Amino acid sequence: MVRLVMDEKLDLAICVTEGAISAICNGNSELRVIGTFVQSPLPWAVSIAPDSQIKAMDGLAAGTFGVSRMGSGSHVMPLYASTVHQWGDDLKFKVLGGIDDLVQGTKSGEVDAFMWERTTTKRYYDRGDLKMLGVVAPPWPAFSIVAKESYVSAHKKEVSSFLVALNDSISKFVGTDASPTQRDESIQFIMDRFGYGRDDVEQWFEQTQYPADTRSVDFECLEKAAEVLKDAKAVTKALGGSDMALTVN
Repeated sequence: MVRLVMDEKLDLAICVTEGAISAICNGNSELRVIGTFVQSPLPWAVSIAPDSQIKAMDGLAAGTFGVSRMGSGSHVMPLYASTVHQWGDDLKFKVLGGIDDLVQGTKSGEVDAFMWERTTTKRYYDRGDLKMLGVVAPPWPAFSIVAKESYVSAHKKEVSSFLVALNDSISKFVGTDASPTQRDESIQFIMDRFGYGRDDVEQWFEQTQYPADTRSVDFECLEKAAEVLKDAKAVTKALGGSDMALTVN
């Protein structure tokens, strides 16, 4: 998605924050975080095969992780998790594709594990295709809004209007302005659109926090996240907050 923004095939994109930071710190210097879409951290589930002999997180030291593509959240997060669980520097990665490909590769033993958002992965646990070994939640917002700095400079009014409209939509969907009826309609929409059970969706609603204003950006948090990702060797250098983000008023 970042590539589409850089190639000017997209004006804006919403992506996992660690992916945005990694892209900027690893050379996409014109990319900027311009807003926050989901404030709460993203819970990344560590999935293994149902018959895997791995019993605990420390069993993944020197393991092979399946990833959707190099530089994606599924690649960056095992590097971060390695610093948390002290897996060392011997992790290996294999590009398999989307979640269905990752599930099949894990079941077949092609890879030892993969990491993906917990709620999205839960259906595979429920039907016995995978087993959840653990969950890793990094200390930064789950999703950020990104754009090229040149695009924002040329279209600041339009970008600001979009973010204000996004604020309104979030409030109506899950925020403080959502009436019980609206909230139930939102839950039903997610159930119908993505096939999740009501309990799973209600739990997701309770755990997911949105910012009061999507135009808000925590520069200090991004800077600390970049340092963490540098320590995890997910980025070659950590940039300052002002080199990664800008505010749109």
